[in-house]
Amino acid sequence: GDSVEFLGFSTDVEQNMADSDVCVFPSLYGDGLMSTVMEAMYYNGSVISTFGSGSDEVICHNFNGYLCAPNSSNKLKLLIENIISNPEKKQEVMNNSKEYATKNFSWSNYADKMLFIIKENI
Repeated sequence: GDSVEFLGFSTDVEQNMADSDVCVFPSLYGDGLMSTVMEAMYYNGSVISTFGSGSDEVICHNFNGYLCAPNSSNKLKLLIENIISNPEKKQEVMNNSKEYATKNFSWSNYADKMLFIIKENI
């Protein structure tokens, strides 16, 4: 649709993200990498965040998400409009995002990395 919906507290975050056209996480400060961004990359794929927020550690602009400068509401608006009006590009970025998140943030991947570290140090 052409509206913004503020959902408040939810116990069905994965479904809410999957149902969204885009997940937007602007930050004015260096928040570090937010788990919410990683979850949105996995469940939705259409993610917009800001440079310097930690998200730029995992989002490659226009490949697996979108980045803009903090305090850049006009650029943020343009990115949201671009995502919504270009379904083919949106799907491409969503696929790249999901693939990146699955490869780098899954529990099985994390467990494999931990086992490797343990085996290397025993």
